[in-house]
Amino acid sequence: MIQFLCPMIIWLMMTGFFAAVCYAFSDSIELLKKLHGVPCDRCYYFTGHQQLKCAVHPCIAMTEAAMHCPDFVQAMPRPLAPDKSCGRSQGDGGGVG
Repeated sequence: MIQFLCPMIIWLMMTGFFAAVCYAFSDSIELLKKLHGVPCDRCYYFTGHQQLKCAVHPCIAMTEAAMHCPDFVQAMPRPLAPDKSCGRSQGDGGGVG
């Protein structure tokens, strides 16, 4: 009887463990999907700094509570690359000569 009971208990424990891992994995995927919907990084008041992420609501910035922020203002899109003409004078054609 004990030869049958021990492997069965081990299999039940392993099944429970793998079920818990699968549940935790699916729960974390759902949470990530929710957090990717947070609009803070597209807001005008979002600073992007670690100490002060939002100038209006710093306590709820980048959390689920910010999903329906009443102070959300769409920010202008940031340029991907810095402006190459920055620092040149008006008369400088950019060539050597």
